[in-house]
Parts: sequence; C-alpha cells; structure tokens
Amino acid sequence: MQDNKTLRLDVKAQLNDNTYVDIEIQCDNTQEIPERAVHYLSGMVVENSKKEEDYKRVKVIGIWILKEKINNRKAAINEALMNYEPNEYDKTYERLTDKARLIFIELPKFQPKNLDKKHMLDVWMAFLKEPINAVDIKNIPEVDRALSHLKYVSADKDVQEIYRLRERTAQDQNSAKIVAVEKALAEGIKKGEAIGIEKGAKQKAIE
Repeated sequence: MQDNKTLRLDVKAQLNDNTYVDIEIQCDNTQEIPERAVHYLSGMVVENSKKEEDYKRVKVIGIWILKEKINNRKAAINEALMNYEPNEYDKTYERLTDKARLIFIELPKFQPKNLDKKHMLDVWMAFLKEPINAVDIKNIPEVDRALSHLKYVSADKDVQEIYRLRERTAQDQNSAKIVAVEKALAEGIKKGEAIGIEKGAKQKAIE
C-alpha cells in the first residue's frame, strides 16, 4: 500500500495445500506486535472461511519478521499455537488446533556465524539481517538473485526517496508522540498546581 508519505509491503500467499500465509516485516518494536499479529490472523480466518465455506479446511499462518526483539525468549524463531492449559483434572498442555499459527522471527537473536548453509531458513535469515555483508551465503543461486535485485532497487533514486520519506514520517510520528506526552504532562502539572492553590486558598479562608 503506497501513499504520498509511506510504503508498506506485506506478502500474502496461498500454498499448494490451500494454507493461507501472511508475511509481515516490522522494523520497530511498537510494543503491541503480538496483539496486532493476533488481530491480523483473526481477520485471515474470517476472510478465508468465506472462501472455503468450511471451518475445517481453513488453515492460516502469520509470519512476522522483526528487526527488533519483542520478547525475552532466547531462540530467534518462536511459534505460538492455541493450547488447552492445565487444570485441576488434567495437568498437561494440549494443542487445541494447528489451523491458526503465528511465527515470530526476531533477527537480532540470530547469529549468522552459526548458520547451516543447508538450512535455507538460516540462509534467508542471514540475508535479511545483513544482506550486503553476509559473505557466508554468497554463491547460493537464490541469494545471488535476491542480492542482485536489492542492489538494483538500492540504486533507484525514486525508491531511495520513498525510503527517506518513510524514515522522515516515522521520525515525525515519534516526535509528535513525544510532544503530546510532554504537553499532557505540562498540562497535568499546571492543573495540579491550580488545584493546590485553590485548596490552599480555601484552607486559608477557613482558618
């Protein structure tokens, strides 16, 4: 989706087994990514249930590729599934369904030095983390093609301008949030002082 200020890229696909996949790339930890991921996944379930007309046939996967950490788990890849929690009668966790899956890939936790070149997921994570400097994954045909496209896009002045506008917009939004918070705090302090003065005047009058 493109407008005058920003460019957003989401990848949506349908696999051979009719599984619907939504891939989101998020650069900033906005502190509500898990909640937003659930919201998006729920929307996919509803949308694709209408297509399939059968709840059992609908299978959706949300994949979030993140440039910043969103949790304290050590692994770079974490999958969230719906489970029954233990209770007084059954002490075990049990999977409710695998029809809706969420996968979070936190690139800062991935160490390219330990990658397995035979494992393409590791290869692509290394590429996404450091596409230009990832020497260990050079000479892999798929990666070389991706790197070639990346260099072409990086050299495109229009694309660079869009990227600059996107960064500027993000900075403006952050700045606006900070200003709003500071204004709210200042107004709160001013209001508190006014209440204090009024109470003081009333107390003085009573005395």
